Amino acid sequence: MLGSLTGDPSAAVPISAISRFWWAGAEALDDLIDQDTDQKSLLAAIPCLTLFPQVVITQADVSGEVREFWRRELVAYSVHAAEGQLADLARTEITWPSVIRAYVGKTGAAYGGDAAMAARLVTADERVLHAWRSFGRMFGVLRQVHNDNGGPEAFAEDIRNGTPTLLLAHALEVTDRPAELNTVRRLARRDPGALTELRRMLLDPRITSGYDGRLVAFRNQARDLLHQLAGPSHHRDVLDSMIDTSAAAALKTAA
Repeated sequence: MLGSLTGDPSAAVPISAISRFWWAGAEALDDLIDQDTDQKSLLAAIPCLTLFPQVVITQADVSGEVREFWRRELVAYSVHAAEGQLADLARTEITWPSVIRAYVGKTGAAYGGDAAMAARLVTADERVLHAWRSFGRMFGVLRQVHNDNGGPEAFAEDIRNGTPTLLLAHALEVTDRPAELNTVRRLARRDPGALTELRRMLLDPRITSGYDGRLVAFRNQARDLLHQLAGPSHHRDVLDSMIDTSAAAALKTAA
């Protein structure tokens, strides 16, 4: 993202290190929650989420003002991510807005924080920083939707874990059989036959056409915002390609 502003992304290397550490910790913690893995995952998650990023920030060759902004941003998106994960686990409702909020928390917040941290190397304008944070969050949502489309095994894992997805939220909004869909969804957590039936129901063209339309609109919003923030360049083209790839992998029909 910094490359699209300055043509040289090298100053953002510390942000890349912070992001890699943070995501390693988040993924270890997610595995611990979803799959009941060895408690050693917790020992890996804690320093990756907290200690290692702070070490990188302390040692980064940036001004004190930038360093303090990075610290605040890291804390803010870590808290937001925790809220998103808790919302995901609560599973009190499955609607498009509620799932988007959870996606923004558990995935989008970190991308948004990274984008704002990169932009802070160029400007202290809060309006610009907010816009880059918003773009990062939108991009993060697209990455989460991309991850949702990991094939039958990933689909089965989400259903077994009771994870709300955007496809499921959309289906519940537009189907004329919401009670039946919810019943099959609950059975599918333990019954392979119900799991197959649920997948068939969700991939009905009457469901997927509207779902794809909403994703295409979201993709276009992210791309438009990026083009408002950064002028034409190779680096912006790379971000455009990542936006398109993320959305295309999530579409259920050609779009």
